[in-house]
Amino acid sequence: MVRTVRHGAETLAWRRRAVRVDVDVYVVGRDEPAVLGAEAETEPLRVELALDDGTGELEGDFTPATRSMDGAVGSALAAAARQRPGARRIVVGGAAAAALRDDLAAEERALRARADRIACAKPATREALFRRLLLSADFIQSHFAEPLNVELLAAVSNLSPFHFARLFSVVMDETPHAFLTRKRIAVARRLIDAGLGRGDAAERAGFGCRSTLFRHLRGAASARS
Repeated sequence: MVRTVRHGAETLAWRRRAVRVDVDVYVVGRDEPAVLGAEAETEPLRVELALDDGTGELEGDFTPATRSMDGAVGSALAAAARQRPGARRIVVGGAAAAALRDDLAAEERALRARADRIACAKPATREALFRRLLLSADFIQSHFAEPLNVELLAAVSNLSPFHFARLFSVVMDETPHAFLTRKRIAVARRLIDAGLGRGDAAERAGFGCRSTLFRHLRGAASARS
């Protein structure tokens, strides 16, 4: 089962912790998670695979982490949602189900490959560190509107601030601050596109004020050009 939202956001009891799922991320799991809270007018989306070949079960092999909708899986989920407007549960079958299963497996392999970047003699230590870093990334996804700093995120990962910042950059290809800023920019743009005033969008995205939001939007536009 793949879980995301059409719009809005909801907080799920997932893998023994609370995570926020919005249109930027999806989660993969075996069971239907309990909903702990949701923004007004949130539309959840559950996508199930009906595989014809009887292979490729999704349960059990996926790293517990929220996953970006920017890749092939996100594109497939968005396409399925467009084909069934308004549906909260979609069953994908046939070739589309096999393709989505393969895309999920490919994104899982890419995620797992990030763990190999951590230089450790013991595989068990590397795995433990990787999962701690994923917890901090999920924390950013869920608490981006709150004041966050390296000390707090390091505490979530049960690491020293120095080791947390260094390992996060190695695994995620960006600093914790850049990861947080990118998330806030995506949220702010989505809120503005939905018609929210820029001051309110800045506050809800965690930037605090319009001037800070504008500065980051200009910086992101310059980086893309």
